[in-house]
Amino acid sequence: MPASLRAAAAALIVGILILAGQAANAPTRVVVQVLTPEGAKIASAVVLFHPDDSGKNGRDSRLDVWAKSNREGAATAELQPGFYDLVVMKGGFTAVTRKIVLEGKDPMVLVANLSFDPLVLCHLGDTFH
Repeated sequence: MPASLRAAAAALIVGILILAGQAANAPTRVVVQVLTPEGAKIASAVVLFHPDDSGKNGRDSRLDVWAKSNREGAATAELQPGFYDLVVMKGGFTAVTRKIVLEGKDPMVLVANLSFDPLVLCHLGDTFH
């Protein structure tokens, strides 16, 4: 094989590997729909995506990402692939937590059902709504 052809083939392989690496690290759009168990939309809920370094070799450079649900109850974030602890909270409701994994594929839509907190209901009744 001529040297120029080997160099062209090597450059093509390097280019493919670079593009594959970029695709693997491409951010994933995550939408969290925050609802009551009855399906009512909850605005102004705080959503935290906390990186979990499970499976990472070396230092994880991802940072916490915070979002707030809009009047339609949707909170959106762009996140790098990996594991995250998801926390969804709003005053008067019991917080919801779960582990999620993003693999750099299609957008992810999650539903977080927040229930009225029994302690708040016990002390304030329905007056806190």
